[in-house]
Amino acid sequence: MNRDTLSGSPGSKRGEHPFSIAIDKEPKMAIERIDPELCNGCGICVTSCPADVFRMDRKSKQAVITYPEDCTLCGWCLEVCPRNAVTVSPEKRSPLIVSWG
Repeated sequence: MNRDTLSGSPGSKRGEHPFSIAIDKEPKMAIERIDPELCNGCGICVTSCPADVFRMDRKSKQAVITYPEDCTLCGWCLEVCPRNAVTVSPEKRSPLIVSWG
């Protein structure tokens, strides 16, 4: 993984409470593609994506990935797609976490 590291000290004296933060330089985007053979154009991914990553293509009448850099890796598109048309990178996929029972 390609990373940068920042180091510093939030304390009032230099060297007090040292810290370092690793920053990933690779994009977080997990969505690889929407399979046009599987997508039925229902638009559920478009209306349910909390990051507004998808749009409907007017010509093909299918969902397209328009803002991949806004993907938050929530995986909701995988859960709601009735045809399993969305492909997500397995190494970047995280488990779906919900805040209700």
